[in-house]
Amino acid sequence: MKAGADLKADHRVIRRLEAAIRAMAAKIAKGETISPDDVEEAIQLMLEFVDSYHHAKEEAGLFPVIQGAVKEQQKVVYGFLVEHEFARRAARRIEQEFAIWIKEGNDAEPLSRFLLTYADFLKTHTEKEDKWFVEVDAKLLSAEQQREVLGRFAEVSEGRPGSKKDFVRRVNGLARKYVV
Repeated sequence: MKAGADLKADHRVIRRLEAAIRAMAAKIAKGETISPDDVEEAIQLMLEFVDSYHHAKEEAGLFPVIQGAVKEQQKVVYGFLVEHEFARRAARRIEQEFAIWIKEGNDAEPLSRFLLTYADFLKTHTEKEDKWFVEVDAKLLSAEQQREVLGRFAEVSEGRPGSKKDFVRRVNGLARKYVV
């Protein structure tokens, strides 16, 4: 497997999470009952799977190798890093809004809005990266660089709690509940 293909496989899981988050946001906006445990699980998946696993693979594995090998790609990489930081801040804000919603139990609109914004980010971001990953695999990385990046991915995976298989199981659980 090549680096871009590996990351695109993560994106397929992330898109299922995005769909679940979008559906949860819609239910909350309509005032429908939703399990706080499910919202908390979605937040944990944002932090653990999207950021600490997937984005970490890109930031520790792919981006440094691309930046060292192809100077013309530095602006592209910087743009993705900015988007990753946005995702981190948005996830933390969702965490704050969730705590307020649980504590006060009244206005769920901010939580719904932030969840929807995060889902929109995931859709846009993964689509943009998927297009770039085709170029990464086709012409930006040599076979040796591909092996280096995949080795870095393995290091990230070993250093994080939870396996990809566990993340997939958890995302699929939420998707089964919320995605029609």
